[in-house]
Amino acid sequence: MTDLRQALDDYLRLRRSLGHQMAEAAYLLPDFVTFMDLRGEQTVTIASALEWMRSREPEVITTVSPRRITAVRGFTRFLSG
Repeated sequence: MTDLRQALDDYLRLRRSLGHQMAEAAYLLPDFVTFMDLRGEQTVTIASALEWMRSREPEVITTVSPRRITAVRGFTRFLSG
């Protein structure tokens, strides 16, 4: 298990223990962590988050795009703490 994957598990467990359902983040963030692992990156950057979003929706930005970024923002706030 990579450091990011462990951090994601910790993040979801913590947020759920605080009463958040985290259904959308639990769906979106594992894909982001897999994307980061495949690129060999351990540090989340704005560029990597945007690249992940664009790789999932290359031509048309839908309403899912802002939710993807929101999920990553919450996760990165956790990582920075």
